[in-house]
Amino acid sequence: MDNPPWHADLLDWLAVDLAGHHYDLKRTLTLILTSQAYQLPAVPGEEQASPDYVFRGPVVKRLSAEQYVDALSSLTGLWRERPANPDVDLLAGDEAARPPLPSTQWIWTEPGAAQGAPPGTVYFRKTFHLDTLPAQTLVLATADNRFRLFLNGHEIGTGEDWKRLRVLDLRRRLVTGQNVLAVEVTNGRSRPDDEADATPNPAGFLFVARFTPDPRHDAGSPLALGSDASWLSSSRPADGWEGADFVPDGWQPAVELGPPQTAPWHLEPALAATWANAAQYGTIRAVHVATDPLLTALGRPNREQVNTSRPTAATTLQALELTNGQTLARWLSRAAERLLASTDTHAPRPLARRLYLHGLGRPPNPEELDLARELLGQPVQREGVEDLLWALSVLPEFQLIY
Repeated sequence: MDNPPWHADLLDWLAVDLAGHHYDLKRTLTLILTSQAYQLPAVPGEEQASPDYVFRGPVVKRLSAEQYVDALSSLTGLWRERPANPDVDLLAGDEAARPPLPSTQWIWTEPGAAQGAPPGTVYFRKTFHLDTLPAQTLVLATADNRFRLFLNGHEIGTGEDWKRLRVLDLRRRLVTGQNVLAVEVTNGRSRPDDEADATPNPAGFLFVARFTPDPRHDAGSPLALGSDASWLSSSRPADGWEGADFVPDGWQPAVELGPPQTAPWHLEPALAATWANAAQYGTIRAVHVATDPLLTALGRPNREQVNTSRPTAATTLQALELTNGQTLARWLSRAAERLLASTDTHAPRPLARRLYLHGLGRPPNPEELDLARELLGQPVQREGVEDLLWALSVLPEFQLIY
């Protein structure tokens, strides 16, 4: 940004063209990427130092820290689970990618709880049916003040801050047929240090879920669940109340207090953002996560400062992190376990070809294939998969943009 453009007229033309097409960035990017100039072979950076420099192609450069980590994610199939800031809506402006948000209500055992309810614990249950196990689940829950969620008698998760919706994973405990959600919700005292305090204060529970069926086994529509009057409630505990076989005799329909935006919670914006982020659970790119030793070593700057450029030369710290760093080692270990679960361990060659295509965009040559087969072992070993993933990730062909 501090240097004069190599071709000022071309830069001006691109600016005018962008403005003339209503600032359509995708169109301008397509124009650049499909141009002959962009598709020329890459050249070494030293050529730019010549006073008679003429553009002959893009300059070879290293992947940025975030690009390298995303490339590793693409190679291994392991992405970050959650963004660093759950309040930032990663699907803002892309309504087509946003899964529909089911209708939901704050609920309690008595009306008026949004204005105040006595401190104490209440209980909710909801029964639902699944013909087949879903391919994807989105589940959010929160309560004022605390909740414990059970599915089919097994505790799934807890929450103690109504401002932060918990993203919960129900998949391991779901079954075909009848499923039972059970929730214990506690409305705390207005003065937590005073055990005798019985001052009413706002109380409520909010839940939303969407189960998307696997199209290979079920062509039906997603099942949407929200907390509402169809849930059963009780202010008295009973033995086994959270179990799937419990009969809720005497339990009453829950009382609807109002939609997520109801005062005093005003949770609609946070719910929309968390729902959008939960839809991308396990597929978050590195730019949206907090830094770690690997990202720091590869040159990700401190975001409290403005940096318009990053160093391009490799450093000793980077070499040490790529060879001995625990962050990369743990990542490759998890990836190896995941790959082994979907691999014929008696056929190392197809796995080697798949990793080369994924990592380098080309099949291995005969010598590379023999080396990869030797690394993987016969049958394929987890340590061998780790070694091959590491070997591919440190190749210049993987780390450089040509």
